[in-house]
Amino acid sequence: MEVRTGFDAPLKQFTVENTTWATSEIHRFILPEFGIGTQYWVTRGFRVETRGAGFSIPHHQNSWDFEGSLNFRAGPLELQVGYKGYHFRTSAQQDFWVRGTMVGPFVGLHWYSDSMATK
Repeated sequence: MEVRTGFDAPLKQFTVENTTWATSEIHRFILPEFGIGTQYWVTRGFRVETRGAGFSIPHHQNSWDFEGSLNFRAGPLELQVGYKGYHFRTSAQQDFWVRGTMVGPFVGLHWYSDSMATK
């Protein structure tokens, strides 16, 4: 993952060569994620799905994500309504670190080909 940030550094000393206090930084990290998911068929055309994954190194970077959805199927079309989220944090051992969390609802429409619709 790569996170690019831009921020104002008001404590940075102002000089003639330095006409702005704005600065930026790039954080890169690679983390494996381990997860689990479930799927429960309530009826032939309705199922509930959940899944989540994550990984953390204590006092360093971490990330996790989750998703839960209700899926309604009629013929070759499936309507998916759910909620998902994602979180990351770069290493807190650095002078400047970044974290972010994004969560929210989603809607999806899936189309299955004729060969899959009959199974």
